[in-house]
Amino acid sequence: MKMKKRFVLFACMLVMMFTLVSCGNSINDQKKVYGYNRSDLEQSVQTMTTSLSQISAKDAASQAEQYRTASETASGDEKDQDVMYETLLQNWADNANTLGELKGFGEFKIEKAGKTVTATQNVSFSKRSGKVIYTFSVLGDRMKLTSMNVNVDYTMAETMSKAALNVLMGMLVVFSVLIIISLVIYAFRIIPYLQKKFSGQEEAPKQAEVKEEKAVEEAADDTELVAVIAAAISASTGMTTDDFVVRSIRRRY
Repeated sequence: MKMKKRFVLFACMLVMMFTLVSCGNSINDQKKVYGYNRSDLEQSVQTMTTSLSQISAKDAASQAEQYRTASETASGDEKDQDVMYETLLQNWADNANTLGELKGFGEFKIEKAGKTVTATQNVSFSKRSGKVIYTFSVLGDRMKLTSMNVNVDYTMAETMSKAALNVLMGMLVVFSVLIIISLVIYAFRIIPYLQKKFSGQEEAPKQAEVKEEKAVEEAADDTELVAVIAAAISASTGMTTDDFVVRSIRRRY
């Protein structure tokens, strides 16, 4: 708890220091950075890094959650600071176990791009090396600390393997989606066939019934026609219908 208070106190002091009005010297001056001695700026970043390294990953995650909760009710500069500390502590919580214990500091450099000043401190840890990066916004003749991050240095092989893994995952997702789309399109071709097949099974009994009814009607028509023809022959010849048999009828139409 005391460590947390010291960390917060020092963080507030650092923010106040970098938001003070400076003398407006150029960033290209190797000894001065907007009115602040380069050595003082380097010392401030290293002190902050030392304080941060003494916080465990679990405690850092807990403190990050506290800052996140506080930022929900804060506003203005206070909200920005809470979000900045939340990001830093969560970043450290994610990388603390990967980096290990603080061993020493390496090169310190300052760069400017537009109205953004970046201070990068190379740091040696027991497991890996890393970088602590502080970003400032130039507001007229003063600087304001806007973000603090901890980055892990990975080898080229590790970076390439991660990139290859990302590419592979992306390709798998793309091809999976394409396969699903192809199956959906193919399903549209099968649906009409299935509809026709099921509708044909339903119509088959109806067609059989119609043919049977037609055959019955034709048989009834033939019986009536035979009776009429037999009666006509009997009337014209004087024979009875028992004396002859009508065997076939040929229609010509």
